[in-house]
Order: sequence, then C-alpha cells, then structure tokens
Amino acid sequence: MKKWAEEAGFANLQQQVIKIPIGPWAKDPRLKELGMINIVQLLDGLEASSLKPLTACGYTEDEITVLNAHVRRELKSKAFHAYFTL
Repeated sequence: MKKWAEEAGFANLQQQVIKIPIGPWAKDPRLKELGMINIVQLLDGLEASSLKPLTACGYTEDEITVLNAHVRRELKSKAFHAYFTL
C-alpha cells in the first residue's frame, strides 16, 4: 500500500509490518489477545469465505463442509503457530 500512497502524491511515509498470530499461542499478552480474536474471526467466517471459491473449483457443498471441519480442528489443535502480516 505504501507504493500506492506514494503514487498518489503522499510523502514521508513509514511502513510498519505487524505479525498477527492465529490463536492464543503468543507469549506477549497483547498478541495473545489479538490471536484469540483473530481465530474467532477465522472460525466464524470460514464457511462464508470458502463456499463460493471452492464451489467454483468443483467441490460440492458436502465436501466443503467436511473440509471446513478439518480446517477448524487444525486451527483449534494448537499444533502450529501460524500468523499473518498486517
């Protein structure tokens, strides 16, 4: 986005990249809370964000439901420390 802002005429821009955890695995209390909020959002929106793209790829609704159940189980398992950048 920084490039787009510069192209629009903004100057003296600073960019800060923040890692947002998926789940409450972080040691820092603030990141732990953000991770918990983030996983709730992901779990709540999983079906809504996967139904149309996966249907377009040829999956049936039943297959998507099963796949989403596996995704939910993995997200809740705490087997990995995933994050995304913001």
